[in-house]
Amino acid sequence: MRKIFVLILGCALVLMFHETSLQAQDMAYYKQIIKELTAAKYQGRGYAKGGSNKAGKFLEKEFAKAGADEVVCQPFKLDINTYVGKMELSVDGRKQTPGVDFVMREYSPGVHGTYNLYFVDTTNFDAEKMYSDLAKPENKDCFVVCDFWFSYTHGKDFKNLQIPGACTN
Repeated sequence: MRKIFVLILGCALVLMFHETSLQAQDMAYYKQIIKELTAAKYQGRGYAKGGSNKAGKFLEKEFAKAGADEVVCQPFKLDINTYVGKMELSVDGRKQTPGVDFVMREYSPGVHGTYNLYFVDTTNFDAEKMYSDLAKPENKDCFVVCDFWFSYTHGKDFKNLQIPGACTN
């Protein structure tokens, strides 16, 4: 019993003397890292605009600063243009390549048939004009065509296209 008491006392003394050399977590530093990684320049750490690679390079530098012996970033391929089933689109008789010539939005329904195209004027964009044009009978059930990133830049306006009847007044 006495040996166990001496062992526990010895461990406690070692911990007490080494406690001053132990470092607590640096919460300010961690908050700074999180703030950096959530900055707009990393595009949500997504793959479409290289945000994941930018974040990886940042983390690689942070590990090096922290004294890591070696940091190895493993390359990986992620096909962002993945579609379930067969997809075909032709415009004026010319076959289009998914992910190259066109990208469907996540809310786009599967369709078959022939449709008119409505080209969004991205140079002089006016959401109300677009809504008014799309409410016209000749544009009923048409495909809305614009630059892919333009729809994200004007996300609020394009979100209304997802809601049936939201654009018709």
